[in-house]
Amino acid sequence: MTLDLLCVSCGAGSFVDVLSFEDAPVFCNVLYDTEKQGRDAATGSISLVQCVRCGLLMNSSFDPELAAYAPGYENSLHHSSVFQQWATTCAERLVRSHDLRGGSALEIGCGRGGFLSLLRDAGMSRLVGYDPSLPADAEAPGSGSGIDIHRGFFEPDGDSVFDLALSRHVLEHVTDPAAIVNSLAAAAPSGVLYLEVPDASTMLRDAGIYDLIYEHCSYFSAPALRALVERCGLAVVDSRTEFGDQYLSVDVRRAPAAEVRSEDPVDPVLAAAEGFAKQATQERSRWAERLADLENSGKDVVVWGAGSKGVTFVNLINGGDKVSRLVDLNPLKRDRFVPVTAQRVVSPDDLRSDPPQVIIVMNRMYRDEVSTMVGSLGISAEVVVA
Repeated sequence: MTLDLLCVSCGAGSFVDVLSFEDAPVFCNVLYDTEKQGRDAATGSISLVQCVRCGLLMNSSFDPELAAYAPGYENSLHHSSVFQQWATTCAERLVRSHDLRGGSALEIGCGRGGFLSLLRDAGMSRLVGYDPSLPADAEAPGSGSGIDIHRGFFEPDGDSVFDLALSRHVLEHVTDPAAIVNSLAAAAPSGVLYLEVPDASTMLRDAGIYDLIYEHCSYFSAPALRALVERCGLAVVDSRTEFGDQYLSVDVRRAPAAEVRSEDPVDPVLAAAEGFAKQATQERSRWAERLADLENSGKDVVVWGAGSKGVTFVNLINGGDKVSRLVDLNPLKRDRFVPVTAQRVVSPDDLRSDPPQVIIVMNRMYRDEVSTMVGSLGISAEVVVA
């Protein structure tokens, strides 16, 4: 463990080791044009440690120069009707709860503007987004859309003030999340901030080892996210877990501490991490044995979901390289190759001509959606959840 490591949430310097492994793809959400490029993709080490004060999990081996974001990063989930329905509900809740109809919003890490579009549809009128990984050929939302997306990093200038400033699934990717929070606060000095991250508590509870990716240098539970917010001189006015408890979010304002609804105890998070390494080993062994059995029986296996979970599965599990294909609804991923194990990504329709016998769904939230789609394609494969 790095001796001078400090917690990016609470500033403490006392950690315990949790688990470690080598050769993780640096980017799970960057795909490649050729199989060779996929096999040659960069890898890094994950050395997971936990802050004993707030429970934040950090990768002490993380190298920010290795994980430099650039155009080509693609992690949109909006092609799934299940995800789109949840995201729509989330956007509508924000606008309704904070009386934001007709107001303005800034999003840091907006991608192609999918969530900004939902905020617009919910009644907001001026939407601005920033993302350094936005590709040069990305389609603009269209004139008159009320959405203005910039390729690059947001720098507060004091002139543009917003009613809502948000960042979704960005804080876990950056080595200084407080800088993001402070930038959002500067952009909405009298408004509300919305922060959303994967929930580390659920990952620990469910032995969710496929959520361990090099791109994430930090993993936030409720006490760690609250510690970050309060360290920035702000207050959490609402905290919730959503999307099957996989996402943790907070609404934040410049407000007196009396408005904070409840404390988030750290002891359960620390206790959950104690057995995580053992659970991770058991999960890897279980799936390695299952993949070996499927291979011995001559069954063709595909993984549904060519994002973080799917790419981690085929790279982390012994025998994962024998998975024939990864399936994804996002057309931007089709006919590209995943890092290291280098399987091709196909669309659901591509399975018609060469149907598999087993489909491994990487997120339980999508099981019913996948099963329905597989049935409509006339494929009688076994659908299981990793």
